Amino acid sequence: MKKAPYISIIMPVYNAEAYLDKSITSVLSQNFSDFELICVNDCSKDRSLEILRNFEKKDNRVKVIDSPVNVGAGEARNLGIDCASGVYITFIDSDDTIESDLYEKTAALTDNGEVDRVIWGAYEEHYNGKNEHVKTVPIIPQKNICKTKNELVYTALELEQQTLFGYLWNSLFKAEIVKKNAIKMRKSVFYEDYFFSLDFLKKSKNMVVFDYAGYHYFKRVNSSITNSFSKEYFDLSYERVEKFYDYCVETDTLSQRAVEILGSKLLRYTLSALARNNNPLSEMTGEDRKQWIKENLNRDLYNSLLCRNFKTNPIFKVLKFCIRNKCVNSMLTIGKLVYFLRG
Repeated sequence: MKKAPYISIIMPVYNAEAYLDKSITSVLSQNFSDFELICVNDCSKDRSLEILRNFEKKDNRVKVIDSPVNVGAGEARNLGIDCASGVYITFIDSDDTIESDLYEKTAALTDNGEVDRVIWGAYEEHYNGKNEHVKTVPIIPQKNICKTKNELVYTALELEQQTLFGYLWNSLFKAEIVKKNAIKMRKSVFYEDYFFSLDFLKKSKNMVVFDYAGYHYFKRVNSSITNSFSKEYFDLSYERVEKFYDYCVETDTLSQRAVEILGSKLLRYTLSALARNNNPLSEMTGEDRKQWIKENLNRDLYNSLLCRNFKTNPIFKVLKFCIRNKCVNSMLTIGKLVYFLRG
């Protein structure tokens, strides 16, 4: 009987022929070899499947799943989870790369399967509209070992502050916890990875944070708010904060630092939504935008979270004042100003 690999690496693939060779090669070149790479082709229209099949023929650690229908990145990852046989599960995007010693170093921190999760940092590789590399931004978390619920929640919040908590590609997840609790990506326009991470946190007993940036996250597309609009953006962003807030309340871990991080997150998402509502793609009139503000001001989290005092930046302080005092016209003006400044 074939021994199960220690790590199952899941890669969703959709029209990634330009980056796929480099991404997969970075995995197969690892110093650590006890893994399987599960590539889920999500009905790619380019040569992605052909490239995947070639790698599958050359290396028996590569397994290709060819989805008969386009299911999206979240569900593609779910298909990979169902087929994973490793002790740990991790993820990589098809246009990113990893350092050659990443899994060697992180597997060594799992204490032979006793650690529920190992999480690490990343390099953000920024590209401009001409696909030229502009800068590299390291995001490195503070080294930590979490063994209590308070330590887990506190550390997760600090990782959220650094934008590292919601990603999937910077963690080893203990597969037994994922499968036993049926933790999957939900069908969502945004944040399916974040909700997976939070669901896993709720079932975790410990976690190791590694102060190492072993992942290269390529940010190639200009995500200007003038180029896109989604009606689900704010509802899902609000839920993102709400779910963590509720978890802090349930576990009695709602510290002042938690209020500061979550409150600032809520203000940031609100500001972004106010700006996005000015996008012509929203098809919202001035009256529509005003009504949107009035309806959302009644949400519970504004009353339970923003009523508290916490440190934040000057812009958020102004927005917080407007929300608390229901200054609808001022919020409309702030949204317009931010939209045009970002555009």
